[in-house]
Amino acid sequence: AFLKQIKSVDKELEVTAFKLDRTEKVKRTTAILLEETIEELEQKRKSIKAQNRELEVEAALEKIRSSSLAMHTSKELQEVVRSVFERLNELQIELNTAIVITFNADSKDSVWWLLNKKNKEYSRIIIKYAEFPFLKELFKARAQGDKLVSGQYSKKEKNDLFNYFFEYSDFRYTPDDEKKYILGSEDFTFAVAVEKNIAIHFTRYSNKIFSAEENEIFKRFAKVFDQSYTRFLDLQNAEAQARESQVQLGLERVRARTMAMQKSDELQDAAIILFQQIKLLGVETGSCGFYTWNKDEKAATVWMSSAEGGLQAPFKMPHTESEI
Repeated sequence: AFLKQIKSVDKELEVTAFKLDRTEKVKRTTAILLEETIEELEQKRKSIKAQNRELEVEAALEKIRSSSLAMHTSKELQEVVRSVFERLNELQIELNTAIVITFNADSKDSVWWLLNKKNKEYSRIIIKYAEFPFLKELFKARAQGDKLVSGQYSKKEKNDLFNYFFEYSDFRYTPDDEKKYILGSEDFTFAVAVEKNIAIHFTRYSNKIFSAEENEIFKRFAKVFDQSYTRFLDLQNAEAQARESQVQLGLERVRARTMAMQKSDELQDAAIILFQQIKLLGVETGSCGFYTWNKDEKAATVWMSSAEGGLQAPFKMPHTESEI
């Protein structure tokens, strides 16, 4: 009976051990499945977050494209620049300043567009090229076709650059409190997305570098704005051609009137035509006309139109009686 009891207990222990072992295996399997599920959910969460961010970035870029396509005159580039700044602000990228830079085809001088926080408008500042590391790196990247320049400068390197800006450009009009903040900052971290015609400069006055994701966004913004600037150049070229045609037409009208003269007193009509054409070209002037030198070169006969478009009586003007 005692042996039977032992065998019975032993059997129960075996069954219990089996159940415990099976339970442990189930727990391990469940833990693995749970861990895989959590990891999968985290991957999906990251994927959805990335997709949402991509949609935000693409929507911002599309707004810039729309601003570009809405340009009808070169003067409207200001609105595209405004759109760039506003879209960057919507994406909530941590930065202190963003500056749009447009390059000059004939020199290394450039135009910098930046937000004037005091007046809530975008200022255009001409920056004359000088041999500073930042400007050298910028133009080297442009020449080599590099799409991004980034780095950090010491306080001295940063202050040397900005002291040059404050002395030799319209950065001199930066409010004193902003100048003090910029020059007093210990750190200067920057990234510049570079294209053929433009660049966009981003600054943090801290030692936190821009992430790879942020740099990719910067490069995409620069590429889209470069396309916008190409459209601006096309509009500017078309406007210049149209303006030249207008000037040539005005000149031809004056030539035609002078060629049609039969008598010397018809110079009066030529003066009126001259004034009218100048006015049609949008030149604001109170009067317009010409002088004919006398043979002794001590006086001239002055033929001038009036502000209303008529003709004043011709008069002699001596050249020896007044300093003017």
